[in-house]
Amino acid sequence: MDTRDRLNNLIRMDHTVQEKSEMLDKTQWSQDFSWEEIRDMARHMVVCKAEKGITVCMEGAFEAYMCVIVRGSVKVLKEDIGSRRKVMASLSSSEYLGEMSLIDGSPRSATAIADEDTILLVLTREEFNGILEETPRLGLKLLLKMAKSMSQRLRQPSGLLVAYLQKC
Repeated sequence: MDTRDRLNNLIRMDHTVQEKSEMLDKTQWSQDFSWEEIRDMARHMVVCKAEKGITVCMEGAFEAYMCVIVRGSVKVLKEDIGSRRKVMASLSSSEYLGEMSLIDGSPRSATAIADEDTILLVLTREEFNGILEETPRLGLKLLLKMAKSMSQRLRQPSGLLVAYLQKC
């Protein structure tokens, strides 16, 4: 069974490549890509709905897929030492999550739960590999975008950690 068959409780929605392309084009995710590249990505994505309270991905799980939020919002939670979930981020339209799973194959580092009814464009590892094979230039652009995103996300807590340590 591949990742396409394991998208948790997400409800798959049928959309044409044109419709998926238009959804993707309306997000900030698309700003670095040409229309042709957006269409190529959309061919490899599936539209899913996550109803309010539904888990989009679970900390510790091995599912490898990335989600671009088309409409709605998602809370990202991390368990602390006492196994209590703490909100790490709130993501909304045009933001994305799960990109690390496409790159490193490690277990999910956090849980994401739909904060309201949410529409997602989902790219599985299998489909991402398809992009890398079929259109390597687009695959490289995607990898660079993901790397830049991860770098920016890592810089934020690093700065907070330094500020905290200076107070100690």
